[in-house]
Amino acid sequence: MNDKNILFVFLFFSPFALMAQTLPFLSLGLRAGSAAPSTVGVDAFSFGVRGETEAVFQGLHLLPYFDYWAAEWKTGAIHWNWRLFSAGLSAIRRFNNNYSKASPFIGGGGGINLNIPKATSDNALPADERIDFDLSLHIIGGFILPLNSNLSALIELKYVAAGRTDYTGLWLGINYLLK
Repeated sequence: MNDKNILFVFLFFSPFALMAQTLPFLSLGLRAGSAAPSTVGVDAFSFGVRGETEAVFQGLHLLPYFDYWAAEWKTGAIHWNWRLFSAGLSAIRRFNNNYSKASPFIGGGGGINLNIPKATSDNALPADERIDFDLSLHIIGGFILPLNSNLSALIELKYVAAGRTDYTGLWLGINYLLK
């Protein structure tokens, strides 16, 4: 691993390590689903991790997250393999629902995306792989359904606006309740 990669890993993950030590987390979870990048035109498999804090300000919960998606497709003689790593922070408000155990939520936030698009050609040209960073803004909504005293299910829809590629994601997940 070269020095630039070590620096990247440190800068990318250090805010989450600091948050884990200072914020009162309610839950940690895993999720998987589909992301639909606007520039690609194909659905991409996606997975990620997310946390949720106790309400920190007037009922707002913070959700640090890390997502990954990958897509492959072919246009003419070019084979594309695009990977995206995204990390950020959402702020959500949960709503009480008197008719169901499900808790709807809505919110938004920001993050940083690492794009790795790679193009190879049938004509044996060298692969073109660029790595770039984008800042992103997103809106998020979904439902959290308690399953028992330790687990809850999650359905989450998120639209992400970023410089290189916007995407919409739909995830199903499971959260482990810490408190």
